[in-house]
Amino acid sequence: NQVLEAWVSVLRQVPQSKLFLKSKQLADVLQVDRIRQLFNVHGIPSERLILEGPETREAYLTAYNKVDIILDTFPYPGGTTSVDALFMGVPFVTLRGDRFLSRLGESIAINAGNSDWIANDINEYINKAVDFASNFERLADHRSSLRTRVLNSPLFNVDQFANNFGEALWGMWFKSFKSP
Repeated sequence: NQVLEAWVSVLRQVPQSKLFLKSKQLADVLQVDRIRQLFNVHGIPSERLILEGPETREAYLTAYNKVDIILDTFPYPGGTTSVDALFMGVPFVTLRGDRFLSRLGESIAINAGNSDWIANDINEYINKAVDFASNFERLADHRSSLRTRVLNSPLFNVDQFANNFGEALWGMWFKSFKSP
């Protein structure tokens, strides 16, 4: 699995890092053991994994306080979880996909003003994750303003979104009258 291999590579290159996974599947002890074994086979000990099952919405959002950077999945990136992360001030590294659904992370990152967090290939994804995770000052500086920036971005600014959407509709309407 390319995601597993990429995450293992990041963990190896950032030796003090931990990987935090949270999902409803992790309420099952067998799934938790399976994931621990997968990483262990790749030389990542269990102590470097934080695996949690589901919680309330409030606890889920609070869990973002335990995270420095999100490593997006691919080829199918996060959607809601990526936007939730940005809302909580946590940036994510994403891989540009080659079709509509696999480009969701890219779209979210661009609209949040985080285009430098988009990788063009798996090696760049790993390198960006390692680079961002290794520079604590730059990461802290980026995170200190991230939530404010995304709340004023098209992702969260309802007025801006409505204006942009309205302009797009008017543009299409006017263009339809000019076409033969």
